[in-house]
Amino acid sequence: MTARGSRSMTTANSFPDPEQLLDAAEILIDHGTHPGHWRRSISSSYYAAFHAITGSGAALIFQEDLVADRGRRWFQHRAIAAIAQAVTSAKLEEDWRRLGFAEQPSNSIAVTCQKLVSLQRRREDADYAAPTTGPPRATEARKALADARAICEDVQAYAAHPANEQFVTVVAEMMSRSVERTRHRN
Repeated sequence: MTARGSRSMTTANSFPDPEQLLDAAEILIDHGTHPGHWRRSISSSYYAAFHAITGSGAALIFQEDLVADRGRRWFQHRAIAAIAQAVTSAKLEEDWRRLGFAEQPSNSIAVTCQKLVSLQRRREDADYAAPTTGPPRATEARKALADARAICEDVQAYAAHPANEQFVTVVAEMMSRSVERTRHRN
């Protein structure tokens, strides 16, 4: 990890590496024999996307690696999902200005956010809920993995161009909401 914005998806040792989580999810799909494997695959897929966003986002927001690594710990799953959902549904100028955007979020940013919202819901279902449609199948896990890979690729592309202010705005809002939620709990 070197200069600001030049980090790859490789993370500090204390954080899971998104690529390794994607690989684990794929192994669980390819060699899984029961719903527990597919649940774990969905969860690993989500966490790959989560760590790609928080790692790349923190690297763009903070100048120093140590501060960025500390900043990653502030991100909260529900806050990230809430901002991603808000970006997805921000159709009016007042909506996207309230989120900190100077212009309407690009279609690319909105699609990435929508995939993240969907993936986060699937992860919660896989980890906590007894789905009404029965346990997850390998096909559902494969869809989650495809979405997570797409998110990770998008995040890499956004992080490679720090001038992409929309990604920085989204991540800054995700962090701000996370900190706000923490502050209100104390």
